[in-house]
Amino acid sequence: MLAVLAGVATVLSGARLFREGGAAGAGMSAVAAGVMLLLGLGPFRAVGQGRTGQQVLVTVGIVAVVAGLWLLVRQWSWHEWAAWVVPLVASLAGATFLASGSVLHSLYADRLSLSPGDLDVPPIWQVVSAVKLLTFLSLVLVLPAWWGFARHRHHSYAGTGEGFNVAIYVLLLIAILTGVSTLALHSAARAADRTIAAATRGEEAPPYFGVEPKWVCVEPAEPAERLSGDGPRFDPKRPYVSFGVAQGMAVLWDRKAGEPLKLTARQVRLIPAESGAVCGGGG
Repeated sequence: MLAVLAGVATVLSGARLFREGGAAGAGMSAVAAGVMLLLGLGPFRAVGQGRTGQQVLVTVGIVAVVAGLWLLVRQWSWHEWAAWVVPLVASLAGATFLASGSVLHSLYADRLSLSPGDLDVPPIWQVVSAVKLLTFLSLVLVLPAWWGFARHRHHSYAGTGEGFNVAIYVLLLIAILTGVSTLALHSAARAADRTIAAATRGEEAPPYFGVEPKWVCVEPAEPAERLSGDGPRFDPKRPYVSFGVAQGMAVLWDRKAGEPLKLTARQVRLIPAESGAVCGGGG
């Protein structure tokens, strides 16, 4: 009901803006109403899945932050853009896109006692994980978004001195560093914990931004005593969760030992297996 009321209010506001000649504002209202409608109906969700309270709050928070930032930037002069927004965007956007593609994967790998190089992630999924990390930024931009709403309602704030802009800049950088680090760590840790739990139960492990753990039976291509690798003792009778082959090593997860096992890829053959299946006639 709240969503319906908010949608009606948005449509009425857009209609009023259109009558007053504000075509751009009316267009933004239409886009906002459409986005909220899609989020509410959930066409991108699987059938039978509902939204959790956390997802609803995060969605509303993102929309509110975007709206506040729009109200803020539309009031800026070119002087304000040059004063601190351009350096902020240049420094953050460049550094984030160059580094963030591997941040979530690195945290995920560390939780599994692996190194980032053990996960052979396709570049497209690194880009997707970077976008995911950047969505976290919207939740820590609450301060400038609030400032945008404040300036929109009280135009007297527009004359605030450059000292306040500097303070906002510093606080924003601290918020981004703290908030994104916390959210990224929580996201990767939760995904890794789900993978470990699924492996322990012998179930199919969930994927994570291009990392697709699969159950395999490991068949030695030469005598077991000649196998080289790192980790717990290899048992060809038990299935392992495979993270694929990276840097010439087959990266596996031993659910019995609760730690990774790495074997030289040319010395073994990885045969797909059903979740928790028995290999080689043993258990």
